[in-house]
Amino acid sequence: MRKKVVLLEDNESIRDMLKFLLEDENFQVMEYASIASFMAAAANSPTDLFLLDVIGGRKRFRAMQ
Repeated sequence: MRKKVVLLEDNESIRDMLKFLLEDENFQVMEYASIASFMAAAANSPTDLFLLDVIGGRKRFRAMQ
């Protein structure tokens, strides 16, 4: 069974590159460009790994915890 990675990155170029690399290593990748879409999906889906672009510094990171 493939491991599932959730990727949160607002920069499309970086997101595309990371998705390509992860899929090449046989990971299932769910990608999100915004915190809102990420939060809605993360609550409903078991995941093996989260890769987060911490947008907004510590204050935003604490809110996501």
